[in-house]
Amino acid sequence: MVAPAEAWTVDDLQRLSDAGFRCELIQGELRKMSPTGGRHGWATHRLQMELARYIEPRHLGIILPAETGVDLTRPDETTRTVLAADVTVVDPGQADAVDVDGYPAVIPVLVVETASPTQTQDEMNDKARLWIERGVALVWVVWPARQRIAVWRAGVDRPEIVGGDGVLDGGTVIPGLRIDVGEVFRRPAEFPRG
Repeated sequence: MVAPAEAWTVDDLQRLSDAGFRCELIQGELRKMSPTGGRHGWATHRLQMELARYIEPRHLGIILPAETGVDLTRPDETTRTVLAADVTVVDPGQADAVDVDGYPAVIPVLVVETASPTQTQDEMNDKARLWIERGVALVWVVWPARQRIAVWRAGVDRPEIVGGDGVLDGGTVIPGLRIDVGEVFRRPAEFPRG
């Protein structure tokens, strides 16, 4: 999307959101986001459910659902950056910062980005790197069609790829968290009916 003569603002982003447009703001440039498809939504739901099952009873984080924008603007920047992951996990110590009407100015500990069929490897790698550059410790990029998850960690140049027979590990970010990747990609038709 083309930026206006002046940079887009958080107020502009909020007005577009209120009008039903899904966008992110990256250093004053507006980036359009399209609605998700069924496979994308299902894999994201399954992963968020597994995260909630482990994190919430242990009070290890605050889980924000898809499209919740977080303000990642650095103090020295004049243009704003607001990103919205498919799932965002914030340290529980930032509960007050999350409890705002606008976009919370928090650095998540974990974000999940689920790739749509039209998104490229380079595009998703750039998005993961942007999250890491802004201070996020752990980024999971979910590829539903490929049934694999790229695990990006702060301080590491390349992601670890975890397939359907693997296990996601929360490491030091969410100690003890282990998620069976096969369960994330379990198809709706595989569940018992009736």
